Amino acid sequence: MSANRFALTASLVMLICPACVLREEKITISRSGAALIELEITGTEAELLSGHAMPSLESGWEVERRIKKEDEEEKLVLTMSRRIAPGQAMPRSLAD
Repeated sequence: MSANRFALTASLVMLICPACVLREEKITISRSGAALIELEITGTEAELLSGHAMPSLESGWEVERRIKKEDEEEKLVLTMSRRIAPGQAMPRSLAD
């Protein structure tokens, strides 16, 4: 999918579903085979904490929580990262 088509699709989703949770994910693999997984999930507290599996300190994730104002509404922003050693299996879910 081209970058322009992706941007158009993302824009349409935001117009159709303005209360959706926004999730950005970045996975970086080094030459040694180590990986860094970075996630940022933004939504209302009710949307984010409604029973979905979320990364936690207990499962090896670094987790930062902050609140930001967006269009007169408070949004919860969860920023998470996890390092994976070379040869270690990638997590199958955020709860792994």
